[in-house]
Amino acid sequence: MGSLLSTWILAALILSACSPLPALSKQATDMYATADGDSIISTRVEVELDIFSGNPNPVWIMPEADGVLFLKKLTMLPKASAIELSDNLGYRGFIVKVINETGECLVRIQNGTVQLSLNDSNVYYSDQNRNLERWLLNSGKPILRSDLYDMVERDFPKSSTTQSCQLSTSSQSKTAKPIA
Repeated sequence: MGSLLSTWILAALILSACSPLPALSKQATDMYATADGDSIISTRVEVELDIFSGNPNPVWIMPEADGVLFLKKLTMLPKASAIELSDNLGYRGFIVKVINETGECLVRIQNGTVQLSLNDSNVYYSDQNRNLERWLLNSGKPILRSDLYDMVERDFPKSSTTQSCQLSTSSQSKTAKPIA
């Protein structure tokens, strides 16, 4: 029971510190305006495919709705023991930065392990069947070179979850923006 409660508390902290706001009506946006009434707290979710050593890694920005979906998927993962992530050459997973006016969360996803870094501490989760990792790869499909996408896709074991991950990805494939 205590473990479940701590998971929900952590999820609430992640969402409050790093979650993007969904599309809101004019009336609802007034509730999220800053003290001067001018701006709304905005969040940016950047996804980096961690694959190159000597060249820049591909990076793209998720549309707001997909950033919200990413955070929801993240909060649904079960907690796991601390595991050291690989720093081998080649594909090393994804680095996701969730940035807003109140701070930044760094999420590393690699081979079924999710490491959430928030306020100088790490919490680990299990990405069973690598569904979140596959979903992130699919979110970058329109941005990534096809040979690079295919090479990373081969890193995943074949399973029936591959198709469900592709089908559950929302409109980000049409609107994700690459970062130069």
